[in-house]
Amino acid sequence: MRLLRGEVMQVGADTLTIRDTLMRSNECELPAAAERLATNGSPQVPALTRGAYVEAIVEQIDIAGQSNARCVIRTLYVRAPRAPVAATSNRSTSFLDNLFPRGNLVYTGTVQGISDGRLELRSRRGVTTEFAVREDTTFSTGGKVVTRDELAPQTVVQVRAGRTFRGDLEVYQITWGGILPGQ
Repeated sequence: MRLLRGEVMQVGADTLTIRDTLMRSNECELPAAAERLATNGSPQVPALTRGAYVEAIVEQIDIAGQSNARCVIRTLYVRAPRAPVAATSNRSTSFLDNLFPRGNLVYTGTVQGISDGRLELRSRRGVTTEFAVREDTTFSTGGKVVTRDELAPQTVVQVRAGRTFRGDLEVYQITWGGILPGQ
């Protein structure tokens, strides 16, 4: 027995195709005798549709003479499909963006300039660092997301950045200003 978590990709008469967290497609048998439960503890199980998130306790049954095992669901926990989230950017993210750590570096300093997709930041020690500004970079001040035009030179900011596969610095989020009233 093992636990299989993921998103329902296809619902058949007695099969279920689940895409797991590693983006692998798992086609499993779903017998009528399999126990179905809701993840929130409610007695009503959400409809089993494409996009629903499931956690399944599955049994791998080896069949003599075949190279792969048969996947059979014994218990299925179903969560309703997530509502679509409004996009904050017109740039679609690539699957490759998730292969490397994103935004694992934090810099603080004063904005020396921002133009042509570049941000120049000076630290308290006088070190100037240059970053590439991504199309999906988030700008926020006072706890609210704003446009890039609201970031002025000589503003003290905190930058969440990461390195590209080439080693260049790129910005994921720029934050400045207070979040409490009166700051």
